[in-house]
Amino acid sequence: MTRRCNRNGEVYMVSDTGSDFRASYQAEGGSIRDVTVHSHGHGFLTRPQLMIDDPECRCGSYITGFKIIYGGIGLTSTGSITVTGAEGGRGYMATFTTVNGSLADFNVLVRGSGYVQSSTLSWQLRCFNETTVTTDDCNGGENLVFFVGRSTVETGGMDLCLGFAFATAADIQVRFTAPLFYVDDVYSSSTEEKESFHEPLHERIQMNLTKPFTKPLR
Repeated sequence: MTRRCNRNGEVYMVSDTGSDFRASYQAEGGSIRDVTVHSHGHGFLTRPQLMIDDPECRCGSYITGFKIIYGGIGLTSTGSITVTGAEGGRGYMATFTTVNGSLADFNVLVRGSGYVQSSTLSWQLRCFNETTVTTDDCNGGENLVFFVGRSTVETGGMDLCLGFAFATAADIQVRFTAPLFYVDDVYSSSTEEKESFHEPLHERIQMNLTKPFTKPLR
């Protein structure tokens, strides 16, 4: 799922091997809607990573990071945090540690999903009370900021949001005997063969494909 993508642009592949890949995308309503491959490139021996040139566009609806503006005072040594979103985002869970009564770091347990933007997030800190052996709301004046989605201008920032099929030329020759087309997140030579091929799109390596098989994962 892509968000805050408000202009058309180019898709790049970053890899130690391979070259000459060229693709462009079209954005509509804040999301990437269509991707067109102009050149599939050649010589990719490892899975390349994807990025685009729009720094405002984000990939994913999970929480990718945080910033401690103020760590608070008088907090117990350990506790937990949950984050919810006004648009329905749920599931983020982490534990925290403190130094001298202030927040120091988080250990993320679950990144959650369905979050839209940082400005609509609310969070709750729960501190473990070693004296009463209970968990209570923290109250140390802490101030936190959480970030939604990966940066698309960083290497690998679009890997989870663009539905590229990656496959070696040898793999295609062995597994398929007819032109491929897109069927429900997998590529198959016919609808009858759909059930026989379930490898995730982003787990395959692209080499010498003969036509553009892409679809944004919204």
